[in-house]
Amino acid sequence: MHKSFEHRALIFWVSLIFVAPIVGADPTDGSATKEDQGQLEEIVVTSQRRPQNLQTVPLYVTVASGNELLNAGVTDTGSLSLAFPGLSYTQTGNSATPFIRGVGTTSVTAGAESSVATYVDGVYISSVNASLFELNNVERVEVLMGPQGTLFGRNATGGVIQIITKDPSFTPSADAKVDFGNYNTTSGSFYGTAGFGENVAIDLAAYGRNQADGWGTDLTTGQPTFTRHDFGARSKLLWNPADGTRILIAADYNRTRNEDGLGWHGVPPAVGVDGTTRYNGFYNTYDDPNDFTDVAQTGLSVTAVQDIPGARIVNITSWRNVNAAEGFDEDATPLEVVGVNSALHDKTITEELHLLSKDGALVPWIAGIYYFDDLSDYDPVTLKGLFAAPLDGTQISSAQKSKSYAAFGQATPQIASDTHLTLGARYTDDQRAVAGSTLGFAGPGTIDLGTASQSTTWRKLTWRVALDHQFTPDIMAYVSDDRGFKSGVYNILTYSAPPVNPETLDAYQVGLKTEFDDHRVRLNAAAFYYNYKDIQIEEVATGGLELENAAGAKMKGVDVDFTLLPIDALTLRGGLEWMRGYYTNFNDAPFLSPNLGPGGIPVGGNAQTVGNAAGLDTVRTPKETATLSAAYRLSVPGGSLNFVISDYYNSGFAWDPDNRLRQSSYDVLNASVDWEAATNAWGIRLWGRNLSTTRYCTFETASALLDSCAPAPPKTYGITISAHL
Repeated sequence: MHKSFEHRALIFWVSLIFVAPIVGADPTDGSATKEDQGQLEEIVVTSQRRPQNLQTVPLYVTVASGNELLNAGVTDTGSLSLAFPGLSYTQTGNSATPFIRGVGTTSVTAGAESSVATYVDGVYISSVNASLFELNNVERVEVLMGPQGTLFGRNATGGVIQIITKDPSFTPSADAKVDFGNYNTTSGSFYGTAGFGENVAIDLAAYGRNQADGWGTDLTTGQPTFTRHDFGARSKLLWNPADGTRILIAADYNRTRNEDGLGWHGVPPAVGVDGTTRYNGFYNTYDDPNDFTDVAQTGLSVTAVQDIPGARIVNITSWRNVNAAEGFDEDATPLEVVGVNSALHDKTITEELHLLSKDGALVPWIAGIYYFDDLSDYDPVTLKGLFAAPLDGTQISSAQKSKSYAAFGQATPQIASDTHLTLGARYTDDQRAVAGSTLGFAGPGTIDLGTASQSTTWRKLTWRVALDHQFTPDIMAYVSDDRGFKSGVYNILTYSAPPVNPETLDAYQVGLKTEFDDHRVRLNAAAFYYNYKDIQIEEVATGGLELENAAGAKMKGVDVDFTLLPIDALTLRGGLEWMRGYYTNFNDAPFLSPNLGPGGIPVGGNAQTVGNAAGLDTVRTPKETATLSAAYRLSVPGGSLNFVISDYYNSGFAWDPDNRLRQSSYDVLNASVDWEAATNAWGIRLWGRNLSTTRYCTFETASALLDSCAPAPPKTYGITISAHL
């Protein structure tokens, strides 16, 4: 185990030794009632598509409220790792590539779906280009660990990230914030809600951010790197036309322009393919011109709930349109070796219908159907540079049409006193079709380089079996067997190539959920074992991306999360994950190594061979991750002060199947102190993120051109002024 992790583990357990007497001691003289003593609040989750107490759900779920996310330094989906051990949220260009317990996808082409599904207010976000956005009006985020092959709209082998935003209130209120930070960053957000009569309420959430100064410099053009410009808004309308009827209409728009996930620099001691370009600063590049991503998306959803005798009907209809542009210098040198510009479009329609038992039913059950319709295309992808010679460049136009039909059901009967058996199943029919054409540019004319089209259908049965027993009102244990499935997919950049096969994952888990000391201590844990087959792996190839299946992998580990309230003013939260993931059979894994000259000195680029990765670590699978935070509230004249410090630790992991490029271990330390007026009308917050000035990559890989890294954010700090009405 890494020394840094051992050090933090030692601090944690020593702190518990000192905290335990405080927790166990009666904070009063015995005359106070239970309500007078501080207790942990009950956490309500919707991980089984109905509101339930977290401590009674036989799943490993971690939850963070909007305030807890802010305290951990989480401001957007890309930084969610900081609050959830076991979740590794990496990014490639404008695409999200989250991993849970080592399960995720590196595929970022149009039409690709993540092995970790993201939902916003129950609506599936299918495009990996649409999963990166700000979190400005969030009520809570739930992360479900393990395959979700029964209840959720799309199958997910890795898990589910559920983002639940605030619903409109009939009581008028408004919150406004303005932030000023380093790198000449100005941002602001607003949330307001009000009711109209007794049946209608509406809200509006909006944010904007402008980071004018860059983290570094493009040494070829002299321009700043990693500037950022974001804007977004979300509104909900709640209508209660009659008792037992609820209709919620949500609309959102956001646009993000930045260089995150790109801006590649060579990983030392690598040399660029030009033979001269070397590492010259973590946030500096040699691109010509600067890399960029520009993603705009619009969404609309309608959720209707109708109570009927003995049951409830829930219908969720959604539409989403994504338009993304991306340009990057793939060789990351001043030479124009490989330049890529793409225009991506994605249109998704989903329809989900549930019939479920009402809350408090003797046998909770749910049945449903799901429809998914998606059109993803490149229109077009243009490739230019020396690699295209003797042509001036090539242009690919391609599209993938996807349709999915599914039926599912789950029931949880009580089979003995305080013992429940959960049985769930889902049948999925996935259909995909792809077509494309390629043109070559030769002077003023074009050359037809080919067209192709093909289609495939995959059908799969997935299930869930779980047994849980409530030993006491505050102690519950469970065991479960889940099968997850992720549909096969085409790489539409190579539209004539066959699709990769679907992934399947069989997960076995035993878990424990506990609360102690009159609900001042909450401790949940789970151990898991995965059998993972036909893993979809993507690698960077010159001028594009290649997609293939790894034969299989095994994964095993332990998750722990805790919340302590040693005294009413102090809250300690944290979590740990220990795990190991390795390939069991991967005969055709890509292995890349630097091209070497006399004396073994790198001369530029990499040579690719094929090898067997069996026994090597699965990609993006850290052996240890941990979070630890402390929040202390102090009353002062005229208001209160809240001190927060949080730390995220990652032991490091392999970026590619050959394990040559590895992310070294790192910590991200965040802290804040905020003053809040006694009337709650005003507040001032001083904050700092990545105060440890840790340098780590949000994306790293080896290609024939170079070993490349896209840097994660540096140290940032600032002040936030807030007002509440």
